[in-house]
Amino acid sequence: MTFFILGKVLLALVWVSALVVALFPSMATGEGMLVKVAVVTLVIHVIELVFVDARLRQQPNPLWHRVQVLLFGYFHWGRLSKTEPA
Repeated sequence: MTFFILGKVLLALVWVSALVVALFPSMATGEGMLVKVAVVTLVIHVIELVFVDARLRQQPNPLWHRVQVLLFGYFHWGRLSKTEPA
């Protein structure tokens, strides 16, 4: 597995875990720390989205790439080519 795929898989597990804890608060441990981590991660990904928006506009279907950046951050946009569309 490449670095980017492994990162996406791990982040997907974080998002699913945070969603489960948000839907079923009785499963939460650590005073909802997982949800707090997910919120901070989402804020960081929004900031990343602002900085890489020009590169994403060059890609086919830029909306899909923006969603991917919101979910996976660098693990998505880090492998996009700077010069040619993916």
